[in-house]
Amino acid sequence: MLLSFKLLAAAASLLSLSQASPQGGYYSQSSASSTAQGSASAVSQAAAATGTTACNNSPELCNRNYNNITHMGAHDSAFLRDESTGYTEAGNQFYNATVALSAGIRLLQAQVHLNNGVLELCHTNCALLDGGSLATFLTQIKTWMDSNPNEVVTLLLVNSDDQEAATFGSIFNSTGISTYGYTPSSTTAYTTWPTLQTLITANT
Repeated sequence: MLLSFKLLAAAASLLSLSQASPQGGYYSQSSASSTAQGSASAVSQAAAATGTTACNNSPELCNRNYNNITHMGAHDSAFLRDESTGYTEAGNQFYNATVALSAGIRLLQAQVHLNNGVLELCHTNCALLDGGSLATFLTQIKTWMDSNPNEVVTLLLVNSDDQEAATFGSIFNSTGISTYGYTPSSTTAYTTWPTLQTLITANT
C-alpha cells in the first residue's frame, strides 16, 4: 500500500525523523542492507510465532486509523552521503531508501526538480546533488513493496519546480507504483482515514 501525498502543485515541507549517522563512521551498503533485512525478518518471525500479522512492524498498528499513527520517516531520503556520492556533505542519508524501509522507516521524503526535461531528485538544485531520476526511485520502492505486502509506505514529494500533477502521474503509472496508491475520499474528513489493515487488504 502506498500513501502518496500528491501536493504537487506547490512546494511542501515536512519535519521528519532523519536517520542518524552510524557510530564509528561509514558503514557499507551491503552491511547495512543485511542488518536491515535481518531486523525486518525478526519482526516477521516474531509475529508468525504468535499467530499475528504485523502491519508496519507491529500487530498493534493493524487496526489503527492511518491518521492515528506516528510514521517514522527519512528526510531527503534520496540524497546519500556514501561512496556513490563521494561522501558529499550535501547528502542527508547514509543508507538508501530501500535499506531504510527494511530497517523500519515507513515515510520517505524527497525534493523533485525538472532537469533537462526529466524529473530528478535533487537536493536544492541538481548541480549540488542529483540523486537520480524520480522513475528510478519509484521503481526501487515498488520492487520493495512487491516483496513486503503488509507494509504501508508514505511518500512526500516536494514539487520544487511547480510541475503539473499529470507529469508526476505519468511516472507513477509507468513505474507501476500507482497500483499501490490510495486516494483519500476527502481532504478534510480525517475521521474517514482507513486502518492500516484496510489499506493492506485493499492492496490499492
